[in-house]
Amino acid sequence: MKFIIPLFCLFFLGSPSISEVRKMYATASNSKTESADLLLKLSDVEIGDSNSVLVAYKGGTLALKGKFSSKIKDKKSNLLAGAKYIEAAVKTSPNNVEIRFIRLSVQENLPSFISYRKNIKEDKAFIISNFKTLTGESKEYIKNFILQSKSFSDSDQQSVNK
Repeated sequence: MKFIIPLFCLFFLGSPSISEVRKMYATASNSKTESADLLLKLSDVEIGDSNSVLVAYKGGTLALKGKFSSKIKDKKSNLLAGAKYIEAAVKTSPNNVEIRFIRLSVQENLPSFISYRKNIKEDKAFIISNFKTLTGESKEYIKNFILQSKSFSDSDQQSVNK
């Protein structure tokens, strides 16, 4: 019996939906509990999985875990683990706007002395130049990010509001 429940969860629940993960990621940066809940939901996602967007979200969530850690050592190890997931996703799908958005959302919120901030300008330019290719929920989600992000200028924000 104790083997049936995990198998049921594995086969019938599977990976979380991107839509569900987006909603959780949007609020996870404000709450240690919500961040932990999202990380639990993404626990089966690994580098090399076919859904590189989920791999990037796991990386972003690992970086958030570092934000809520009290020890510097834990902050660093979580950020490094998160960056590893994000960079693997970017390598697998370099032209995916949502993956670039996830990387930017992590990098723009890091202190300036952290070296994992080198892609902010690149990702910002990529997102703006490819924004019109987005549709539906992902377009609205990334638009909301752009409108509140400190990385985007007023003209960038106006261009996505048209």
